[in-house]
Amino acid sequence: MKIRHVKNLAKELPTLHKLDEKLFSDVCFKENSEWWVAEDYRPIAFAGLHLYQQPKVAFLCRVGVLPSHRGFGLQRRFIRVREQYAVRRGYDRIVTYTERNNYASANNLIRCGYRLYHPRCEFGLKDSLYFEKQL
Repeated sequence: MKIRHVKNLAKELPTLHKLDEKLFSDVCFKENSEWWVAEDYRPIAFAGLHLYQQPKVAFLCRVGVLPSHRGFGLQRRFIRVREQYAVRRGYDRIVTYTERNNYASANNLIRCGYRLYHPRCEFGLKDSLYFEKQL
């Protein structure tokens, strides 16, 4: 199983859309975002990172792993890959959120050093848990 950085979003968009449709009900592909795909002979997971300039903060915007490949640490690997990418680009803070009942994601974030915080303006879903990490 390998994770590769998506270099050409236009070329990879069909793959990202297929994974997104299987895993989420809304789509969040925007400019100023970077994407990664995990493959095990076929695409099995993906993750995104939005890079905001003002304030200069990175946002873990999405991660999805097909059910057949959950439980192998892919979400934590994606977190680390995106953190390293953000650091190389001069970012020193990452934020994200998860639904309150998404225990697996919340625990993975905590294991990777993220801490709960209260944003000035909520940007997640209703009853979201907000996490941040200083890099």
